[in-house]
Amino acid sequence: WSLRALISIYTRDFYSSVKAAEKVLMLSPHSKRAYPSLALAYLLSDRLEEAKAIYLANQYSAISITRNFGNENIILREIFLKDLNRLEKFNIIHPDVEKIRALLNEEVEEAVEEE
Repeated sequence: WSLRALISIYTRDFYSSVKAAEKVLMLSPHSKRAYPSLALAYLLSDRLEEAKAIYLANQYSAISITRNFGNENIILREIFLKDLNRLEKFNIIHPDVEKIRALLNEEVEEAVEEE
């Protein structure tokens, strides 16, 4: 279902992407792997507030991925920002992408200022 959610985004079938990502969360409610696809699908489906809630609630969460024969923890914020950049490469344009990018960068700037 995770792969289906991601493929649906890049084929511009945002409704199917939302459904597939929601299915991942239904089957595995504690898995954070569905959040990048679900947030993107919400964003591209004009569901900005739902997307924003996922981005803000999970941007500092980490997931473990296998890379170069080992596990590595990646902060979801990094994945969120890479996904937003990847949209441009696929010529998927939405006016709210910049709002989310600014929001994610703003949150980091505020955290640095508090230190």
